[in-house]
Amino acid sequence: AVQTFLTAYNTAVEEINAATAAPIVTSVQPGSGGSAQSVGGGVLFSNSDVQTVKNEMVEIVSGFLGSNSLYNSLTQIGLQLSDSFSTYTTGNNTNSLTGENGGSNTDSDSSSAVQQTTYEGTDGSLQPLDVTSFLDAFESNPNAVYSLLTGPTGLTAQLGSYLTAATGAPTILDSGVVGTVPAVSLIQNYETTNTDVISSLQQQITQLTDNANSQANNLRSQFAASETMIAQLQEQQQELAAALGFTISSSSSSSS
Repeated sequence: AVQTFLTAYNTAVEEINAATAAPIVTSVQPGSGGSAQSVGGGVLFSNSDVQTVKNEMVEIVSGFLGSNSLYNSLTQIGLQLSDSFSTYTTGNNTNSLTGENGGSNTDSDSSSAVQQTTYEGTDGSLQPLDVTSFLDAFESNPNAVYSLLTGPTGLTAQLGSYLTAATGAPTILDSGVVGTVPAVSLIQNYETTNTDVISSLQQQITQLTDNANSQANNLRSQFAASETMIAQLQEQQQELAAALGFTISSSSSSSS
């Protein structure tokens, strides 16, 4: 069961990390006439709402859990956050990129245009279960481990309550539903906010398009009016020239 949780948790964190990954900016050789390009990146890059969901999950699994003072954190039973992670960078931005928790570069190859670089720090995922530590803790005090994982203030209760509020779907444990299903979930609220922003932008685009079309129609009307006026002036010019005995050619030259 712990292994199953570990896999599911890491899958969720990895999916969020992929969706919020920053694009890779590739440089160009000086004098080549080219321009830097942005490659890849997640569809939710810079989305703070999704990052908040992941950060809350990380805070729960890395915080104090359960009610037993002997075992009150997952690290004591062999579950620890990752202490390094890899990401893709380019030679021109390797030195500037750090881990989300202030990690530092530990392995890079500046000779490659796009490379995989390892940083110290955590990306929020959990390391593989230390089975020996888990079994030692369970054999030493099984009730404390149960409390840590499934007690009223344990992992499943705290994480389940948060996920119920975040998704709006009830989290059902052996003890029943944990948390309170909200009228509007956290994610639904994010989606509604984003939808409102999109709607507002679409209205602004429509307004700008209408204004541009109106100005274009006004300019067309002015152009047509000026063409008519020019034609009238040319006609008057011809009449005046004829009255004075001049002949006006199409090239605007005149002769007596």
